[in-house]
Amino acid sequence: MIDLDLVTPYFRSREVAGRVQEYGLDVVAPAAVSQYLDTPALTPAILGALQQTEHPVILDVGGDEQGARALALYSDALRERGYAMYFVVNPYRPFTGDTEGIRRAIAQIERASRLLVTGLVSNPNLIASTTVAQFLEGQRVLELASRQLGLPIAFTAIERGLLKRISELLPADMPVLPLERFFVMPWAE
Repeated sequence: MIDLDLVTPYFRSREVAGRVQEYGLDVVAPAAVSQYLDTPALTPAILGALQQTEHPVILDVGGDEQGARALALYSDALRERGYAMYFVVNPYRPFTGDTEGIRRAIAQIERASRLLVTGLVSNPNLIASTTVAQFLEGQRVLELASRQLGLPIAFTAIERGLLKRISELLPADMPVLPLERFFVMPWAE
């Protein structure tokens, strides 16, 4: 996994690299001295990770135009390697609550990254306070956007605790990624 999220200070995979590595996932991130900075400290190991073909590569990129600019640095290498670029949508976040907002966000990211979004990831949540009704309403927003934008929903991400109450309400052919929370907000500790 390559941590290219240079924008969001609260949700950076490099801050939980040790725990993620326990699951067999290598994390390529800025050097230890700069891991707590929000500066574009990109390491040459990123290009090396993209050029190797023995293992799949996941890039964690900030979800807006500014975050996608870092991805543009590697757009040629990604096109050469082949890629799937998923836009993770939480319709309860600002600007992505309807198809038009999602369309604008995708256009900004595609322009900034010089890559095309190939699918959507449905992630409707209000963190720990998400209800079944809220999840299902958010899922409907994504299903409508998927149809209107002509982009498939690659999978639905859902917190493991909520999955038990929702799994039978989802379409049988919908791939589901159960999530386990690794990040704890500083004010929630």
